[in-house]
Formats: sequence, structure tokens, C-alpha cells
Amino acid sequence: MEITKYILLLLHLLLLSNSFSQNDTITAEDISNILSNYDKSDYVLTLDEIDCLKNSIKKDVENWCKNPNDTLENMWAKMGALDTAIFVEIPLDTGVYKLDVIAEYKRRVIGGFAGSYPFAETWHFSVPEDSLITAVEALKSKDSTLQVPEGHSIDSERSSYWYHIQLYDPVKNETIYIWTRPGLDNQSSTLALVSYKPVIDYDIANKRYLINKDFWKLENEQRIESFERRVVEPLKNRLNQ
Repeated sequence: MEITKYILLLLHLLLLSNSFSQNDTITAEDISNILSNYDKSDYVLTLDEIDCLKNSIKKDVENWCKNPNDTLENMWAKMGALDTAIFVEIPLDTGVYKLDVIAEYKRRVIGGFAGSYPFAETWHFSVPEDSLITAVEALKSKDSTLQVPEGHSIDSERSSYWYHIQLYDPVKNETIYIWTRPGLDNQSSTLALVSYKPVIDYDIANKRYLINKDFWKLENEQRIESFERRVVEPLKNRLNQ
């Protein structure tokens, strides 16, 4: 069986959210049943579906994946297995932005299949987690712009594998949620950018906006670049990475 078929099968299994709960186990019999009914044509978008997708994204770049119309709703199962690119051009003040809508769908709807935080953007460091946490706190002390305004922050805390920390973006007036976790060898660690929450009208129950999910591609890239410039690069310099 060719490798493409295995990849399509895996994605198909992961998208069967209506068939299996999070606690169910997919058995060999389940896989056999799916293979017996496998038809590559099921994962091919029609021209009408492609046009519908392009028009929806042009009309609402930010929210298209959250509010699909009836035609788009029927396409979701196909798109996870599609191995091509479909581009749409979106006019900006500075020119035309070319967006691969298939890649954008996978990024914002499917995520990275990375356990509890499938959308987090991560960076790896060759130091124990304690050293990474100490470096983050030292960076916050040195750069006051990273400190969340008084009354809007929650103490850093550990939850299972993850140690949660808050930073601040004074330009957007947002709290930045990040975490660290130790590597398997306890001599390495990971830093993750997770989400943002507006400070204005702060309420602990307010929605957080996830990186790699709740922002369209251009803004998402700009936020990651800003975080790398303000946090990741200074940490690397401090830890001699």
C-alpha cells in the first residue's frame, strides 16, 4: 500500500470525532473497516467547493473557519487529507497577500495534534526547566514592559507537566500566556507561546485567543515574530543557546 494511503487513513481516523470519543480506542477492526471503504475520490474537492472556500475566506479572513456555511461544512472531512495547495489572493494596504487556504485550514482547525496544546508555538532549550524558568523571571525583571499590570495577573503555577507564566504586550494591551515544561532527560526544556487575553475590561472568564488558531496567517506570523524578538532571542542570549 502506498504511503499516501496511510497518511490519508491516519488523518481520516483523527477526524472521526463523531464516531469515537476522546476515551475510546481505535481497534484493528476499525482500521480494517475504514480501509475497506476507502476511496481516494472522497478527498477531492470539486471546483464549486473550491470557489465556495475562496469566496468565504475573502469575505471574512479572520472568522471563516469558525462560521462555515452549509457547503463548507461538508468539505471539512476532505480538507484534512488533501495534499495540495489552493491559493486565494487578499488585497492589503501594502499589496496583495497570497494565502494557501488548505494550509490555513489545517493550522487553525486541525492544529498540530500535540496533546493538550495542539496550537502552541514552541521553542526548545538545552537547559533544565528550572534554569529556563529562572531566565524568564530574570528577563521580566530586566524588561518592565513584559510585566503584567498590577491587578491583572495570576501567580505563576505548575499544572501537571506545565509551568504557566504570564507576560505582557504593552502595544496591544494584552496578557500573554506561556508555559515551560521539562524535557525527557531533565537536561532540556521547552517554552511555548499559548494565547493572549485583552487587559481592557479584564475578566478571568474572558476568552483567550490562541496562537496558531484564532488569528489569520499574517497576524499570526507577526505575533510569533514579536514574541521571538522580545522573549525568545533574549532568553537564548541569556542562556548562551
